[in-house]
Amino acid sequence: MKLEHIVSEKNAKLNEIASNNPPEFLLGAPQLHDDDCIKIARIIIVFNYIEMNMRRMIEIFLRANKISTKHLKYGSYVDIANLNDKLLEGFNNLDISRKEIEHIEFRLKDIAYCRNFRNMVAHSAARRFPNEPAVVFFSKDDKESIRRTGSPVGFDHLSWMIILDDDLKMLLDRITEHEVWVAKATTKTYTDLILNDQLRESED
Repeated sequence: MKLEHIVSEKNAKLNEIASNNPPEFLLGAPQLHDDDCIKIARIIIVFNYIEMNMRRMIEIFLRANKISTKHLKYGSYVDIANLNDKLLEGFNNLDISRKEIEHIEFRLKDIAYCRNFRNMVAHSAARRFPNEPAVVFFSKDDKESIRRTGSPVGFDHLSWMIILDDDLKMLLDRITEHEVWVAKATTKTYTDLILNDQLRESED
């Protein structure tokens, strides 16, 4: 699986159309279809499972003494900014090959990349792009605008981002694959580091 950008080059055409029209062109755009809402809801739900299991692995690594307590709060909580590094610390302390570590690094990097789109989808208003197979997401979040563009939204303005239907579907497919991988990795780390140790102790 290649690490590809979610937003395709075809978006440039739609951005040009939107930029050359008055604000009413997008603000008066059609409401989302039911299948758009289902797709967006699934993106949010699937990613919630990814992050839940990533945090479960942090707890497992901590219980098994595979990670230090640096950057941890309230027991096993770690900020998003340090989540990948903390997971890699745990995996690097397991008896696994360099090739496996490289695959894990790729997965975590792509999950972080997809998280930006999941956050945008989850925290933005949305409409259909007029007469095109795309969704436009609106935001008035200055902090997010500064992160993405380097400047705040500004008075009497909204930031917006257009994502093609096919790209939204690709995002959902991509994070669904990651969710399966994270769930299996969580089960394996729990079995290897916690459950098997408990079984050995009971046999002793």
